[in-house]
Amino acid sequence: MRTPTILFISGVAMLAALVLSWDHIGDAPDTAEAATTTTTVSWGPYQVPAASGGTPGMTNNGTDFNVLKPCTDCYITGITPNLVDATGATVNFATGGMLHHMVLFDANGTDVTCGTSGVGVLGERLLASGNERTSFALPDGYGYYIGPGASESWTVLHDIMNMTPTVRDVYLEFEFTYRPGSDNLKPVMPVWLDVDNCAASEYAIPAGYSDETWDWIATAEADVVSIVGHVHDTGISVAAEDVDVGQYICTSVAGYAQGSPFAPVPVPDGDSGHPGSANALNPGDPSYAGHIEDMTGCTPMFRVYQGDTIRLHIQHNSPTAENDMMGIMMAFIHLTTDPTDSDGDGCSDQQENGLDETLGGQRDPFNPWDFYDVAGLSGPTADGEVDLLFDVLGVINHYSPTGAPPYDVQYDRGPTTGPNVWNMTAPDGSIDLMNDILGVIAQHGHHCT
Repeated sequence: MRTPTILFISGVAMLAALVLSWDHIGDAPDTAEAATTTTTVSWGPYQVPAASGGTPGMTNNGTDFNVLKPCTDCYITGITPNLVDATGATVNFATGGMLHHMVLFDANGTDVTCGTSGVGVLGERLLASGNERTSFALPDGYGYYIGPGASESWTVLHDIMNMTPTVRDVYLEFEFTYRPGSDNLKPVMPVWLDVDNCAASEYAIPAGYSDETWDWIATAEADVVSIVGHVHDTGISVAAEDVDVGQYICTSVAGYAQGSPFAPVPVPDGDSGHPGSANALNPGDPSYAGHIEDMTGCTPMFRVYQGDTIRLHIQHNSPTAENDMMGIMMAFIHLTTDPTDSDGDGCSDQQENGLDETLGGQRDPFNPWDFYDVAGLSGPTADGEVDLLFDVLGVINHYSPTGAPPYDVQYDRGPTTGPNVWNMTAPDGSIDLMNDILGVIAQHGHHCT
């Protein structure tokens, strides 16, 4: 015969399931099932001067303010850049044009590695492209969030070249994939790593092989979710190394059409951050006319800690000395620790001061007991979400109104102090129905991830 305690726990578990099922009728679909939207945005036209005397015409870092965004209250999950003419045809070396570089800024954001110095006066660098036009897609479950309305104002900085004898109008054409803000993806933020950071992003190399380095000290703990590099012709690769652990986060290798005269002459292989040769593409894309056309990227999910030294290694092997080379890596990171989480409960102070309780809001940033996240997939470790399997059923399985086994202080909360049922207090020595079990049910679905 089952004991009254077991019968009670079984009944409460059934009640919890019924309450949660009712609570989620009509909810948005799970993020794994949510649809991704694809849209194309064009910026321009940008008038590029004609070439003259063997010198290409250039837009010379022209700026275009308050450009169109692909969506609002959404998460960007992928980007494919291009340069086109008024007919939509691709403009590249084969047709006398080149996207030397473009950078997209959020004028209302602050750049992670520059702050407001140098190019940081234009805001946070969100994304960039060279003529290789590398596309990227974030891993499933991650996205770059664009807020509602005018919460962000985007600025395009462009340097476009024209090798023809006539003035031409061109457009930057970007294909974006995105998901709605209601999907609550894990947010990423951009981190720009650059051998000539905050300035013109150009540096000089000697003739022959060169390996330039540049260091940045990480300012927060984060997972590197996606990262890709950029070099010029004769570039072999650019790699990011976490010096403190002696591991490479990513090595981004350049690609050229097989037999290209612009590809670097191979050198002996070094370590994993120093491949001896670029990738030979067969077939290459004829629109690039042999110039660099690809950079490999990584989705490493590599954990970086605050204070780690991140070192770039940029390899070129050029037959001549050059003074306008580039060595850049663009990373998207997901913060794993919020330095402003004063009470250490997994919700940042900003989240706890917010209005949306399902995103950690309407809480006290100095009360560690008002977010009922007690366990996760890895066991008795909070995972940033109050879910059914680990938190609600975890509390139920430790039901003990007297404090006797199976009581566990980790699953215990004291009475609420109001004004909301989730404004709970320190453990009070018992796990009961009215306070603890109904208290964790009231927070089901709240998350601070």
